[in-house]
This record gives sequence, structure tokens and C-alpha cells, in this order.
Amino acid sequence: MTQPTENQINFRFQSPDGEVSVIEAMVTAEFMNLADYLQKLMARAHGLEGGDERLMGQVTSQAEEFTLLIISEQQREQINSFPEGTELVVNATLEYHRVPWELMRVNDQFWGLWFSLGRLVSDLAIAVSPSTPIQNAYVFNSDALELISATTEQTNVSRRLRQLFEPTSNSLTNPATNVGAISRQEFLELLQTQDWFHFAGHAGESGQT
Repeated sequence: MTQPTENQINFRFQSPDGEVSVIEAMVTAEFMNLADYLQKLMARAHGLEGGDERLMGQVTSQAEEFTLLIISEQQREQINSFPEGTELVVNATLEYHRVPWELMRVNDQFWGLWFSLGRLVSDLAIAVSPSTPIQNAYVFNSDALELISATTEQTNVSRRLRQLFEPTSNSLTNPATNVGAISRQEFLELLQTQDWFHFAGHAGESGQT
């Protein structure tokens, strides 16, 4: 897949029968502002017991606008033609991995429910200068769904970290670690002790994790 430019996103769709299509889109400031707003709406909805129909209706409405800001009508028609269960990999720089791509809309449904969606970090993703070496890095995958895209993301980020920082640091540790479910405390400890922390996969929430 061709690497995206700085403000470009590549969406790679692979249908269950193996057919592959790549759609390119450009990110704008307006799109990113709406992405941040949607994340806040979802956080509010998640915090309400039993959900909130009015709030979820607002999320759906904003998600439609969110989709149209980056996807043309022609592209949307093509995306709507992909069957449910199509694998979708979002290839972008790290900055755009925080975008809630799962909330994009397809056939009156969210991308996250219609597609098997994963993220892939492009070669432009790690922009930290090698003159400031990373001493400790964790790139791990505890994805219970065992998505191929999560494993690929883990491998690519780990390889890129080694390319950038191993020549300047002899103590780069844990460049790729597979773990099962971890507790909140273990997660917080990792965040506090690592110079670079990257999670590849999907997180679940329960009273224990």
C-alpha cells in the first residue's frame, strides 16, 4: 500500500472474497475539530447508565457530518458497496490514530460495527528526533480479537523504533511485547515508566481490567 503524505489518509478495504480497494482522503482542521468533539460526546454517552437516546442521536448526526468532511459522495457510494465484515485498515501518521474512525458512517451504520477495522502506522508516524534517544519503549498487542491489522501495526511500529533509536541507544527495551489482559494499575505503571508507549489492538473495559 502506498504510504500517505502528511495530511493524507489511506483506507484499505479487503472484502471477504479477497478483493482489495484503496481510497485516499485528505484531513482538514475542521475534520480534526469535529473528531475531538465526537470523542467528548462519546465519553459523555459512555458515562451514562443505560445510554442516552438523545445523546446517541446527536452522535449519529455529527458522525454523518464527520464522514462527509473527508469522504466524497463518489467515495461514499463505493464504501457503501463493501459487504459487512470487510477488513478495513486505516493507514495514517500517528497524529491521526486518535481519530474515532469507528464512528464514520456506512449504510446507516458505524464503520466500527460494519467493518473489521484496524490501524496501521505509516513511515511518517514517528517524528521524534534520534538526537533524543528513547531508552524504554513498549509496543504491545493484547487484542482479544486477534486482528491481523493489530499484529501488523505492532510489528511496524517496533521495527520503526529500532530503525530510529537503536543506533543512538544501547538500552532500548521491550520493543515488542505480547501480553494478555492487564490491570489498570499495571497499565498506569507502564505509562509512567516508558519513554514511548504504543498499544496495538482493542481495549476492553470491565471491573477488573
